[in-house]
Amino acid sequence: MQIDILDESKFLCSIDSINEWNLFSINYIQKYIIDKMRLFYSTNILNVEKIHNNSFNKNIVRDNKEFNGEINLYFGFLSDFIIHNFSDVDLSRIHLFLELVIVSESDMKDLNKQYMQKDYATDVLSFPLEIYNTKQSQCIGSIVINMNEVYNKARFYNHNIYAEFSLLFIHAMLHLIGFDHEKDNGEHTELENNIISDFRLPNSLIQRVTLI
Repeated sequence: MQIDILDESKFLCSIDSINEWNLFSINYIQKYIIDKMRLFYSTNILNVEKIHNNSFNKNIVRDNKEFNGEINLYFGFLSDFIIHNFSDVDLSRIHLFLELVIVSESDMKDLNKQYMQKDYATDVLSFPLEIYNTKQSQCIGSIVINMNEVYNKARFYNHNIYAEFSLLFIHAMLHLIGFDHEKDNGEHTELENNIISDFRLPNSLIQRVTLI
């Protein structure tokens, strides 16, 4: 899936972000995820060559072009994986893209108040759109992530910021395809925990709330 990234926080432009990504790539993607990506694209849906030609080859990302390519590929895989396994959408027939918006604390507070009637800055919001059975390119929805919250939680729990970013993204993707942990009988939580465990990521958002 194509990921259209709008980095309103400007964090992805920083050298710290690239350095954190390199650590995440070495410690998570290259160890636990890259083989799953290759297997998934070779057995399930189209465009397998994008995995074989990608830059996840133990080289260090040194510029924004390589960095943006890897970011798009990784989160595109997470999206494809979740949609393919946990929805009725046939990715070989329908071309989807996703809007990923990265915002600051203050911007997230404004959005949360405007759309959710909650006067505080949350960590992630998701805005689903209906998917139609058509070959035309269509947006599945928007995921909005508070980069300040990502950074703070990653430091608090002592893990990489892109591990934290991944937790928020997975949580929001499940919302986009119809799961809701506040209304269901535990299906959202179970799927989220299974995905996170399979990819060797830290505890999920819901698990952390339960542990408090």
